[in-house]
Amino acid sequence: MQVLILNSSLNESALSDCAVECRDGAFVAKNDLWMPNMPNLHEFDAIIIDLGTLENRSEATEERVTRQLTEMMNGGGLIVCFPPKTRRLALGWLPGNFQPREVNAGRRIKLLEHPLLKDLLERFAGEMRYDLDFAHPAANTWTPIASTMAGWPIAGVAESNHVIMLPRVRRPERLVADLFRQVVPQIMPDRITVKEPLTEEPPPWVGEFPVPGTEELEQEIDAIDQKLSTLEEKRQRKAEELERLADFQGLLWYKGKHHLEPVVQHALELLGVPCQNEEPRDLVYRGKGGPLYIEIEGSNGSIDVDKGRQLLGYIADSEDDPSTIKGAIIGNPFRQHHPKDRPLNNRPPFSPQLQRLAEKQGWPLVKTVDLFDLVSRHLCADKRAAPALRTRLGLPSRSR
Repeated sequence: MQVLILNSSLNESALSDCAVECRDGAFVAKNDLWMPNMPNLHEFDAIIIDLGTLENRSEATEERVTRQLTEMMNGGGLIVCFPPKTRRLALGWLPGNFQPREVNAGRRIKLLEHPLLKDLLERFAGEMRYDLDFAHPAANTWTPIASTMAGWPIAGVAESNHVIMLPRVRRPERLVADLFRQVVPQIMPDRITVKEPLTEEPPPWVGEFPVPGTEELEQEIDAIDQKLSTLEEKRQRKAEELERLADFQGLLWYKGKHHLEPVVQHALELLGVPCQNEEPRDLVYRGKGGPLYIEIEGSNGSIDVDKGRQLLGYIADSEDDPSTIKGAIIGNPFRQHHPKDRPLNNRPPFSPQLQRLAEKQGWPLVKTVDLFDLVSRHLCADKRAAPALRTRLGLPSRSR
């Protein structure tokens, strides 16, 4: 089987080690798109390509490569690819009608059922990340194999055309090597055959003939396994810590009760304003200077006055003395736009009606973009960030 690693940082030696397990042998080559001597793709059974590397190439290069890839697929070849990082790259040439939806980076990923790939992907779940998600596929086009926690696909398979788009992982060569060992032989049995494992048990007397050096190696392997176990535990803790920190990016684009509210609560707690969800109110702070009722909203446009009316009703109907209750609205207006482009078309982040109501009631209106800035400052050891938040929310200093 002939495999070409095209314009990728993959370590071809890792795939070569995998290929020697195939009875009919394999040839693994590597080439860059901008090289003038790029081989004819029709000569290969499989191509491995990072589509992100096509995004900054000329239209002529992109057209030349995608045309050859299309012809290769039509001839029954296999394409293993990693998704692009932006929406710039046209993917109309890929079978299955992959439609990029939104630039949406993250690490929280949900693996979906797939008879060939689910078990393989589970081993790399802790290393996965994404930069882009896709629209849900039409029927009989392609099958998602991984998605964001919100359910948007980030990787998938167009099985009839032998296209596998894998999630991005920290060690892509290991994922691809395992794919060629375990999955590709089932997809392309006529082109690759893996050696059959030995199923016969050794006779009982074989143990009477130890091979010199094996006992020492077993002891060394046990010691290495113990170290690996310790490192894996440490890595898992670091991965969880990374996920918690990376989730603060959601302050810039999340919306809703299940996404924006938890990350706002985490940010407030980090900055010394611990809150709890007290239905139907989004968050309530009952520490020094409280109670403070906080309503949270993410919107594609301005935050409108309905959120203020909602907060006004919660205060009026509360079991707390309404005269003691403070209020605040934390909003993520124009959430789908880059923060530098907000507000959009000179529209205010909070509607004029909401601004008038908030001014009358003495409620601060806080943007989640500003909350993200305070979180970043706090994580960089800026001791002024936490007091600044309390000031924004109308709370007294903790030192008073």
